[in-house]
Amino acid sequence: MEANNNAYIGRCAICGQTRVTPPTCAHTEDEADVWATMNCSCKEGEDARRQMTAKKRISEMFPELDGALKDLLYEITEYMRQERLGNTASIKLPGDVIAKIKSGAKFVNIKRVEKKEQTQTL
Repeated sequence: MEANNNAYIGRCAICGQTRVTPPTCAHTEDEADVWATMNCSCKEGEDARRQMTAKKRISEMFPELDGALKDLLYEITEYMRQERLGNTASIKLPGDVIAKIKSGAKFVNIKRVEKKEQTQTL
């Protein structure tokens, strides 16, 4: 629902609370709902917001991968977070890219490593 000054009213997908978006944060009702969900303070939504953020960061970090590979990277990070896997993993991806994943006490880091070698015959 559009509010005043080109702002929208978004609804948190987890708890249903509504929030007025800043004018530059949403241009459609769907964007306003996503913004409201990501900026809501509801306790129930903490895991959902963390998961949404993790998926977005993986997509930004590995834009060339298809959805299935991005989902695999996400699932590995979740298993590490839940301590259902070891605390390190390296996955060779297409294009000489390696995803290195490491978990700690309260975090999971993912790093993109690109192997670039250059050889010339002189």
